[in-house]
Amino acid sequence: MFFNFKNKSSTKKEESKKVLEALYLQENELEEKLKKINIKPKLIIGFVSYQLNLAIIGNKIQNSINEQCDIILSSATDLLCNLDSNSNIENSPYKQNIQGISLMLFSEDMVENLCANKIKLFSNIKDYTERKKLIEKEVLSINIPFEAHCTNTLHYLIYDGLSQSESSLLELLYKHNPYPCALVGGGSSGNMDFSGTFIFYNGEILKNQALSIHVQFKPKYRFDLMKSQNFNPQSNITFTILDASLYDRTVREFIDKKTFQSINAVEALCNYFNCTFEELKNKMQEYTFALKIGEDYLISPMEINPDKTLFSYCDIESAQELSLLKKTNFIEAIKKDYEKFSLNKPKPLGAIFNDCILRRLHNKEYLNQIHFNDFPIVGFSSFGEIYGVGIAKSLVAIFFYEVENFNDFKPRYLKTFIQKYSDFKYYYLNIRAQKLEMTNEINKIILNQLKQNTSEIDKNTSIFKEIFEELENIRRSLTTISESFTNFTNYLEYNLYQSEEKMNLEKEVQSSLKNIDQLNSILDLISGIAEQTSLLSLNAGIEAARAGKLGRGFAVVADEVRKLSENTQMGLGEMEGAIKLVIQTIQSIAKSSNSSTQEMNFIRDKSNEFSKIISNLINSGKEISDKLEQRSNVSEDFEKNVNQLKCYEDVLAKLNQY
Repeated sequence: MFFNFKNKSSTKKEESKKVLEALYLQENELEEKLKKINIKPKLIIGFVSYQLNLAIIGNKIQNSINEQCDIILSSATDLLCNLDSNSNIENSPYKQNIQGISLMLFSEDMVENLCANKIKLFSNIKDYTERKKLIEKEVLSINIPFEAHCTNTLHYLIYDGLSQSESSLLELLYKHNPYPCALVGGGSSGNMDFSGTFIFYNGEILKNQALSIHVQFKPKYRFDLMKSQNFNPQSNITFTILDASLYDRTVREFIDKKTFQSINAVEALCNYFNCTFEELKNKMQEYTFALKIGEDYLISPMEINPDKTLFSYCDIESAQELSLLKKTNFIEAIKKDYEKFSLNKPKPLGAIFNDCILRRLHNKEYLNQIHFNDFPIVGFSSFGEIYGVGIAKSLVAIFFYEVENFNDFKPRYLKTFIQKYSDFKYYYLNIRAQKLEMTNEINKIILNQLKQNTSEIDKNTSIFKEIFEELENIRRSLTTISESFTNFTNYLEYNLYQSEEKMNLEKEVQSSLKNIDQLNSILDLISGIAEQTSLLSLNAGIEAARAGKLGRGFAVVADEVRKLSENTQMGLGEMEGAIKLVIQTIQSIAKSSNSSTQEMNFIRDKSNEFSKIISNLINSGKEISDKLEQRSNVSEDFEKNVNQLKCYEDVLAKLNQY
């Protein structure tokens, strides 16, 4: 028993008039015991095992209370209540699989004003934007008929724990609520097959709805708030969500805020823990994620899916930054939190505990060691809690006090209320601000990348213009060679046949004819190259003109021109060698024949002329190859840059999908 206060002031309060009463009941004793209560309740907040019929229970309570009283009940997976059926306080508030009912009754002497507003959550609407618009209309219709103040008014919110709409609801409540008050609560829970959760309000069953309750207490009565969780932050380790679905709460990718590159969320965790995917689940059992809002770490747990995505138990959105927290001792954490919280405070009249179902499931072996046995507690294991924003794996407790002088009572939440309320209210705006900030940074990177690409394109444009002109020159020269060389080879063949008949030089003539056939083959190649050159020179001109508009086709043209230049050089080199062989053979024939010196001189001069032209063309081809070689990496780099731009575009699309 480690939470126990016994002093004169607490004894005096026990003897004073009772203003708050807590009950733990079974269905068959409900009506009988409610008739014996010693207060006139103005408000009843209660939790009913999901195994019971909430409508029947609610109506029985309503029929048993003759006074004008608001009755608010939530279905519950499990109950928290440290009372037995005889209203004796037990050690542990954690009840296991009991078909019971826990109630907290607030008397009219304790409650000054009260209002409750129903809010439809439209979880059947899949379009997130449309759903949010409909919820906003509901929130705008909320009416608070008294002037609420943060010092005396509690804003308690119960919502359908399966609606997946709490973030939109909270954002809109902060946006339109005229009275800043502490906002806490929980998600109604039920069967762990997630078949449904329910809220009862004054004779009506609410499904897929929330109930916003403002309770204003009289001057003698105050409340305070405590959050407890057994996780501590791990230095400054954070992960920023990039690709996430609001509909199925799936997180697929994180984003590196330094490089703005995306990475699979599970892969990022494996990298951090230096483990395999198969090992990650065991590693994460000691860790959880949390949202850091101001100085608070608010837990937002996730599970690892087989498809290497993460499932979040809370609403999530791109640009949210997740801190990594490590598990601590469950018993020590709640003990330390409560001792710090209760310092210099009187004994509470009672408390409502909103305790996450995950917290109960993950700490079963410790539950009986939690001893709150000096004041009555009611509550439930919720499908998510509210502590300013939606969280999980936490205990959110509301303690109620009677004070002699309310000015002397200093609630812990009030010390930082202005800052916390501001942090919570603008948290949703800050997410959008972070999206805009990241979007601007990525746009800057894209702009710089485009500037670099434009500079490279300008250089390529100039080079392609030069290549266009040189290709045109090569084309014209090749066309001229093709025409002249045809006449020349015909002339050679005619004279060689004459020489063979005159001088009986069959061997030399056949060798020359063979070399001439080789020249004809090369000539066919040169003709084909001339046609390709004509086409590529045209393409080069077109791409040079388009390059300034981010044309990418020049990369293909550059590659083809380079290949053509190599083929041209090879073909012209072979032609030059063949012509030299022909000249040598003809010179040999000239020595052995009586051919006229004039004919031999003509052949020699023509051959030398062709050799010179071919040599010049080879040099031109080398110059083109050299220029293209200097830019050999440009097309690859440009392709990489374009792919990188596509990656940034993809990041921007995911960042701003909602």
